Amino acid sequence: LKLLSQLERFFLQDQKLSFTEGLYYILCEQILNDPSAKSKAPIADLRKVKDELFRLMLAAEIELQPNSKDLVQVSRRIQDRLPLMMDSQFRVPTEFVLTIEGLRADFVKLNQVELRSKQKILNILFENFKADQNLSPLEADLLRMICLALKAPLPPLVEGALRAQGGG
Repeated sequence: LKLLSQLERFFLQDQKLSFTEGLYYILCEQILNDPSAKSKAPIADLRKVKDELFRLMLAAEIELQPNSKDLVQVSRRIQDRLPLMMDSQFRVPTEFVLTIEGLRADFVKLNQVELRSKQKILNILFENFKADQNLSPLEADLLRMICLALKAPLPPLVEGALRAQGGG
């Protein structure tokens, strides 16, 4: 685990963790930890992980739109893009600081979701990323990394869209 602490120091040398750096860390941690660890009973209802999904989308949006400093506006934009199944309001943060611990906790919870619901999460993220009718190479890379962190394959529609755009 010395490698993980060195990786964390490297990512935090500028005193700020980017979403991409956090995803790389989570993936390395998952690879280095025991893959046979048993999780709790699978979660089927996405409303039980809505806060984790919201934070994931917020972190991605901040990474993709670094000049968007208005968290209220960014949070409302995300909330407007979430499907009706996420029928509750989200607490709009006054400040958002991405940490490895927070990202780890979110992925621990999101990894308890059953595969079919993970596919729904990935479809939600895909629709959010292509809200401007375009999927950038960075958005495609983030989506692939999130798939790896969720231990879920790309949904067929997403994979087809990435391939059609030349990114698959």
